[in-house]
Parts: sequence; structure tokens; C-alpha cells
Amino acid sequence: MLKILLTIFLIQLYIDNLIFLGDTKLKKIIFKYFIVIILFTLTSSFIVSAQNFNYKIPREELDKLTPEERSKVEMFLRQQKEKELYRKPAVPGKREIYEVPYEERKGYEGERGRYEEEIKIQKERSLEDELEEIPLIYRIQVEKMLKKPEVDPQKEAEQLKKFPPAIRTKVEDILRRQRKIKAYERPVGEVTPEKIKGPRSKIERLYAEKIPAEVTKDLRQFGYDFFNEEISTFAPVTNVPAGPDYVIGPDDEFTINIWGRFDASYPVRVDRNGEITIPKIGSLKVWGMTLEKMEKYLRREFSKYYTDFKMNIVMDRLKAIKVFVVGEVKNPGSYTLSSLSTALNALYSAGGPTKDGSLRDIRINRNSESFKFDLYDFLLNGSKTQDIQLQSGDVVFVPIIKKTAAVAGFVKRPAIYEFEDKITLYELFQYCGGISPYGMTKRVQVERVIAHKQRIVLDVNISKKEDLLEKPEINISVQDGDLVKVYPIYSKIENIVYLEGNVKRPGGYELKEGMRIKDIVTSYDDLLPETYLKYARIVRLKMPDYQEEQLSFNIKKLFEGSEEENLLLRPLDRITIFSKDEMKEKENVTINGEVRYPGEYEYIDKMRVADLVYLAGNILRSAYKLNAEVVRREIKDDVITQRSIYINLAKALAGDEKNNIFLKPDDTVFIRIIPEWENAGMKITLKGEVKFPGDYIFKKGEKLSSVLRRAGGYTDKAYLKGAIFTRKSVEKQIRSRLDEIITNLEKDILQSSIIAEYATMSPEEARAKEESLKYKKELVKKFKAATVIGRMVVKLAPLDKFENSPYDFELEDGDTLEIPKYPSTVSLLGEVYTPQSILYQKGKTVSYYLAQVGGPTNKANKSEIYLVRADGTTISRLQGRSWNPDSFGWFTPSFMNIKVEPGDTIVVPTKLEKVDFLKMADSISRTVANVAATVGIVFGAILR
Repeated sequence: MLKILLTIFLIQLYIDNLIFLGDTKLKKIIFKYFIVIILFTLTSSFIVSAQNFNYKIPREELDKLTPEERSKVEMFLRQQKEKELYRKPAVPGKREIYEVPYEERKGYEGERGRYEEEIKIQKERSLEDELEEIPLIYRIQVEKMLKKPEVDPQKEAEQLKKFPPAIRTKVEDILRRQRKIKAYERPVGEVTPEKIKGPRSKIERLYAEKIPAEVTKDLRQFGYDFFNEEISTFAPVTNVPAGPDYVIGPDDEFTINIWGRFDASYPVRVDRNGEITIPKIGSLKVWGMTLEKMEKYLRREFSKYYTDFKMNIVMDRLKAIKVFVVGEVKNPGSYTLSSLSTALNALYSAGGPTKDGSLRDIRINRNSESFKFDLYDFLLNGSKTQDIQLQSGDVVFVPIIKKTAAVAGFVKRPAIYEFEDKITLYELFQYCGGISPYGMTKRVQVERVIAHKQRIVLDVNISKKEDLLEKPEINISVQDGDLVKVYPIYSKIENIVYLEGNVKRPGGYELKEGMRIKDIVTSYDDLLPETYLKYARIVRLKMPDYQEEQLSFNIKKLFEGSEEENLLLRPLDRITIFSKDEMKEKENVTINGEVRYPGEYEYIDKMRVADLVYLAGNILRSAYKLNAEVVRREIKDDVITQRSIYINLAKALAGDEKNNIFLKPDDTVFIRIIPEWENAGMKITLKGEVKFPGDYIFKKGEKLSSVLRRAGGYTDKAYLKGAIFTRKSVEKQIRSRLDEIITNLEKDILQSSIIAEYATMSPEEARAKEESLKYKKELVKKFKAATVIGRMVVKLAPLDKFENSPYDFELEDGDTLEIPKYPSTVSLLGEVYTPQSILYQKGKTVSYYLAQVGGPTNKANKSEIYLVRADGTTISRLQGRSWNPDSFGWFTPSFMNIKVEPGDTIVVPTKLEKVDFLKMADSISRTVANVAATVGIVFGAILR
């Protein structure tokens, strides 16, 4: 902030220098100097802001980010803060737990243990403080809800309904805030049930019982995805180890190391003739030899000149080879590769075969030889036996794809596969990894094209594997273009019955032959407490159309041995056991008035008044303890009667049984407020020229003069005529009136915008209406920007005279009185040549001050000039011909002779054309201006 202020100061200094220097060459030098300083100041300010970026991110803003966006933000923060962590205190001062990024608390050494312990204590203390505001009976339930790892919104909503409204709102706030903290503490990359990376696999979906009913034909060709990765470079790799079978050729470089009787090292390079040159030994031809064979050859040649030595050959740089990749590949052409490259390397360099190219019959042509490379052998079995090492000049050729067949549905790898000659259905299933456990083998369907004329289907039963291997009518030959579809089994479990409700072990149970209810619900031990024993039900799907029917049984009679109640179970039966709460209406009692959490509470047997009070968070300090009312509703012969019981609340809370009466369902307890409590502690604020300004507490009925006396009276500099008195109730009233004016203006604008009305107007009237519409829109805009301060006109006087005067009124809570110092100016606004403030001259009139600013302009409405006094009152020419005591005459001829006082404002409004529409706008303008002056509506430039 200091640097920004410094920047503003420098800019202002620069402008002042320009004005002072005029048009000189020194301007350019000063300009460059100041620009450099300003840029340096702003840049350093931004750098500091970036370094402190973490401390300026509100938690609410981070919660709005997506996981990816938040990860980027936290990555930046982590980079900025890693070097600073050890210099920080264990817990940054007054920072909330959720303002500290997870990475700052995890993964560091040194202070990490103490730091995390302090954070943990801070978090627990924060939660305890929040839970203390909730009655103990509900606090345990909230703690259980917070401990749940996963949230079921529907169940949680049902739980929250059981809380009283006031407590429910507080609980919802705690749950929302604590879960946000918990989510923020979790590392960005951590996998949670709500955040799973990537889509579910097909196997994951099957186990989640998300089995699709249809077989999709959206298939991809097998094997081509292997080449989808982009190639980073085509440069040959020449620094990899070479094996003993590596073939030596031109451009290979290696070092011959000799040690023993003599030590020597000979770096050599194979020239274009395939030879190497060694001092004393001469030129040796090594082209075409393997590395192992060349080492033996060199050892033999060195033995002709030296004895007792050992030899080692180290390959330094391998030669590069040039090969050609042509045919159905994405990027055909010539490629320079390492001499260790294979056909697969060449294909990968060329982007792989296109989907029109074959993966089964790739050819490597070398002089007069040709080698076959079947990629399926590599992709399906991981074998590279056919992936031969290339030589310089080899051609890798990818022909057009051969026959294809597709496998769709519930197999392990559905895709479109290529085959060369003939394959059987069994072999095709081997390509796709076999049939999924969820695939139906009784009916495998083959779609086939016959003689380029028609499509047919063949249904094959392959439920027995031996038939698929032995019987040709089942293990049929696959033809080009075949589509084999494996349908899913029926996904619903059929041999099952369900138990639900108020039981200990709900869920699905295997349905065995002859199973009855008592085989699942064996005794009372299988039930939860508070089970309703008189009624339970079975919902059954009735065949053949699965219509629901309901059967009921009595649990108590069932356990007493009644065979009639022990019903025989059928597939998909759903047994429901109810609790007592579900089978009876909930009984409630209500408490209103001066307690912490008024509202409706569940009725408990033998509940007393004190129990309900404490359940509602206890009474407030404002509660009237001498008397409370219990309203009781009673029903007799279907007739409701109501009576009131009055008790002494203080005695009831002390345990007096006469007052601490037992409650009954539907009772309502009213706890009243202490009389005059709301009027106690009312406050008025005195500002400005009083001897002791500040806030003053006053009692009901106290007047303004009384508070002024308590404040020591006025100072010598007080300007009583300029006093500004504001009241909140007036502010609300004026705000309401202003909103009403805005609403009416907007309606008027909407009605005036109807195009059909323009058809009956002359061009002048239409133009005038458009101007009026424009003016009204601008007026609405400025009205909405207005600030209402609720000012009331008050005419102060010395306290002896002011006391009991009409303006010595009773005070209200929130009142404000500001007495300014004696002003020395008079302001002129609106259509004058130089709107400004002029030094006050005693005894001067309106005409004098207008003359000082050049008088009204041609656009001024001279007949509607008005004077706003410092106390907020307004004098206007349009107020009629009434006697004016200030000028001893009538308003209209003598307005210009009114004497102006310090702090007054003379306003000259704009003259508007006298068209009906504009008259209304003009009237509104004057009305608003008067309202603004008298009640304290502040808005910019509305009177101009």
C-alpha cells in the first residue's frame, strides 16, 4: 500500500515539474527518470504481492476452484514457500487452519511435528467452541455425523429434520464448515469416493452391477493404438551397448585396450572400405565381422608382434543405418536409425501402420531376401522373435490390411481383428482374451455378409467348451467381415430375498427351498430396540407380470410359535420390520420467547418445564422470571379446548414441583421479555462541536436537550444552523419512498416504450418523448445509486432557548447528531458559469453570490432557482406568493434579495422544453432535489 501511495506521489511530482518547466528538453530526461522509478516501484510491489500470495487467498475463493485449478495454485504457493518454511513460527499468528495449504504441513522435516500438533490443537479447539453453542442432547448426534467418512445427503436431511429449526441452522453451518476444512486438508492428488481419477474400467462397471443391456458396435481395430504416442525425435541412438553378435561396419568407432608386457590404447574408426588402421600392425579389414569374431581376429594379429598381453575392445560410437519405411504407414519415407534398430523401431519412427495397413504381414526386404513380421505375435504374446535387426538399405513394407472380423459385447477385449487365411470361432475368441463371466454362452450371434448380397445371422451355443473344440458346426470358420456378438446374462439376482427396516442385519439373503420368515428373523435378538411387534409386511412380485402384492404378519405371534404368521418366502420378497417411531405420530412440545433456541421439540414422557427450557439452550438474560405461561390443548370427544397455566419461572428452574409442572404433548411454553428491556441501552452518537463528543446511552422519553447538556453543551466554534441530525427510522421511510418512485418510473418507462403509441404522434412529439424517456432512464440510474442518510431538519439554539422548543424532540435508538464548525463559504451548483464555493460575506443576498460566478447560463431555469439552507430547509421561487420575513416582501419579486448565510447552497436547475412529457420529468427532478436536500439523499450530479 505504501508503494502505491509512493507511486501516486511520484506521478503528481512529475506533472508538477512539467508545468513548472514548460516546453524544455529537460522534460524528456525527467520523463525517463520518473518512468524508471515508477516501474521499479510497481514491479517490486507486484513481486511482494506474489510472495505473499498465499496469505491473501480467502478460503471461499479456493473452494470455488476445480481440483485442477486448485492444484496449480497450490503448486505455485509450494514453490514460493518451500524455502521459507523453516523461518516461520510453528503456527502463523491468527491464521485459520484452512488458510494453511496442505503442502506446508506435510512432507517437511525439522519443525513439522510441532507444527502439525499445533494445527491439530487449533482445529479441535475451533470445533469444540462451535459445539458448545449446541445443547448437549444434540451435540453427540452432530459429532457422529462429522465422523462419518461418507455422506448420504438423503439420510442426513432426514436426521436434520429432527432438530429444532434454530438448532438445525447452526448444525448445518457447522457441518458445512468442518467438511470444507476436511476437504481442504486432504492432498490434491488423494483419491476419495467422491473423486476417482479417470473413468471406471469395464470390469469395475461390471462389479458395480452397471451391466449394459445392449451390445455396442462401437469397436476399434486392435493393435493400432500402440503407435499413437507422438515421436519426440528421429535422431539415431548411437551410444547404447553392443552385444557380441553386433556386425561391424563403416563409421563404427571403438577403442582397443592393451595391457600386460606393454600398455596401449588405440581409438579407431572403420572407414568406408571397412578397414581400420593400427600403428605398426597396419590396415585390417573388419567389415562384416561380429564383435566377438573381430576381437579374436585382432588378438591373433597383435600376437604376431607382441607377447604376454591382454586385450579388450570397447565400442564408442555405433554407426547409423538408413532404412526405408513404405506402404500403409502414417509417415512413409527414409529414416536414419541406430544400427541396433529393429523393424518395430522403424515402424514406430514412421508413426506406425495406418488402419488400412496390415499388422499381420509386414515385410522386411533385404537385397533378394524377404522376412515376415507378424505384429500380433508381439502384441498378443509379447514375443519379438520375428522382430529382426535391420541393416542399412533395408525396406520395411506394410501392405494393405487382410481379412477382418469383429468381436463385440461381453468379451475381455472387444475389437476388430485381422486374420490371414482361415480361423475358427475358438481362435477368434483367443484373440479377444475369451468370454467375460457376464457373457451368455448359450447364444453367441454371428452377423455375416453372404456373397456381397445380403446379411444373415447365425446363433451358436458354445456353453460346452468340448463342443466348441470338437464340433465343426459349433466351432464354425470365421469369414471376412463377420461380427461376433456375445450378449450379457440376465443381470438381476433371482434366488434372493431382502430384509430391511428395524433389524440388526439388513440386506439380501439366499433363498433356499422351503425357506420361511423365521429362517431369516429367528428371534428377538435379530431385531433392534423399539421394534413395532404388531405389524410387519412382505412386498412380493406376483407372477407373471411382476405386479406388487403385500402380505402382513405379526412378529409377536410369529415368535410365540404361530405357523400362520411364518409365511413361505418366494424369490425377490422384501421383508420390512418397522420401528415404533414409524408407526405412531410424533408428539412435540413448543417453547417460544426468551430462550436461546426457541422452536418445536420432541416430547418425552415425564418431561417438565425446566427440561424443555434447558433443551432449548436455557433462558436469555432478558427473560422475565416471575411469570411464564404454559398453553395446553386438550382433546375430548373430538373437541379441542385450550387453557393457560401461569407459573413462576425462577422457581420452576430451581426445582419447585408446583411451578416445574409436567408437560403434555402439544403444550406451548411462552417466556416473556422483561418490561422495557428493548428500550434499555438505547444510544445516540454526538459528533463535532460538542465539548464531549461520543456515544450516549439514554432512557425512553429523554429529549435531545438533555443529552446535549450531558455532553457539556456546544463549543465556541459550533455552527448550530449547520447541524445534521439523522435517524434510522427516517432513513428506512425515505428508502421505501425512493424505491416506490423508482418502481413507478420504471413502469412509466416500460409503458412509454410501446412502439404503437408513436404512430399517433407528430415527429416533434415523438422526438420529445424519446428525450423524456432517456431522461427518465438516467434519473432511475441515479436514484439507484443514491445513498439515503435519513436526515431530519433540526434548528438548534443555545440550550436555554432550545429546551422545550419544537425541535427538542424525544430521541430514538441509533440517532446521530453532528454539529460542524462555523463555515466560511457559500456554494453555487447547477447552471452557472463557474460552479464553486465563494467566501461568505455577511449581509449579502442571492443576487450578489450569483453575480460572483457569472450569473445563470442560457440553459438555466431562472424561475426555479432555490436556496438550500445549512440546516436542510429549502426556499424556492415556486413556493407561491407568501410573505418572506427575510426580505420584507413577496417570494417571487424579492427572492434575489434573500440574505444568504454561511454553509448555504444556491442551486440553479437546467431549463427543460415545455413538452408534456418533459414537464413531468422536470417536476420529478425538482421534487427529488428537494427531497435530497431535506431528508439527506446523496447522489452525484443529479441536479445538473
